[in-house]
Amino acid sequence: MLIGHNPGLQELALVLASRGVDLPKVKQKFPTGALATLVVGSDSWAALRPGDAELVDYVVPRQLG
Repeated sequence: MLIGHNPGLQELALVLASRGVDLPKVKQKFPTGALATLVVGSDSWAALRPGDAELVDYVVPRQLG
C-alpha cells in the first residue's frame, strides 16, 4: 500500500496501469481520499515497469457515504 498526495498518486497509477475498466475515471479525476487498487504480476519493485499493472478497483469518497 502506498499513501501520498496528488498529483503524484494519480500520475503513478496512470503510469503503472495499462488496463482496467475504471482507468478512464482515474484519468479524469483522482479526488482526495480516493483509492486505486492495482495488481501486478511482478515479484519485485525493481522489475516493475510502466504499464505492468491492472487497475482492479477505484473508489472515491462519495461512494462510501
